[in-house]
Amino acid sequence: MREEDYDLEPSPFSDPQTIMKRNMSLQWALQDAMQSARGRGEFASGVHSAAEQLDQNPDDVVLCILVDNKRADPGIQVHCRLIEAFCWEFPIPVIKVDSSIRLMFLAGYSWNHPDTIHCVLIKGKDSSGPLMEKLLRFSQQVPAPLLKLA
Repeated sequence: MREEDYDLEPSPFSDPQTIMKRNMSLQWALQDAMQSARGRGEFASGVHSAAEQLDQNPDDVVLCILVDNKRADPGIQVHCRLIEAFCWEFPIPVIKVDSSIRLMFLAGYSWNHPDTIHCVLIKGKDSSGPLMEKLLRFSQQVPAPLLKLA
C-alpha cells in the first residue's frame, strides 16, 4: 500500500499501525509545507503575528495550524480561539496539533527559540502540491482535526 492510499481519517476500528502511518505521513506533509513556506517568506508564527497577518490580508492565508493545549496560558488560549473563529469565518482551513514544542521543530526552529509557538499560518496561493493537498483534505474531514505529533 502506498503512502497516498492511507485513509486520512481511519475508522475507529483501524489497526494502530495504520493510524500511526497516517499520522507520520501527515506530519511529514506538515513539516514540508511549513519549512517550504518559511523559506519563501510566506509563513507567520505566534499568535500576535498570526493575528496581524489575518487582520491585514486574510486572503493570503491557505492553512492555519493551532496548538490544542488546555494547560497553556489562558491569554494564549483566548487568542487561539479568536484566531480559530476568524479562520472559520473566512474560510481558512484549520488543523490542530497536540504539541507546541513538536510544532516548533517541524517548522524548523531550534531549542533556543525564544518563544513557544501556538499558531502557524501558511500563506501564498501558490503553496500547492501533493503534500499541501493532503493537509487540506485532512483539514476538511472533520472541523479542526487534531493531529497527534510524535
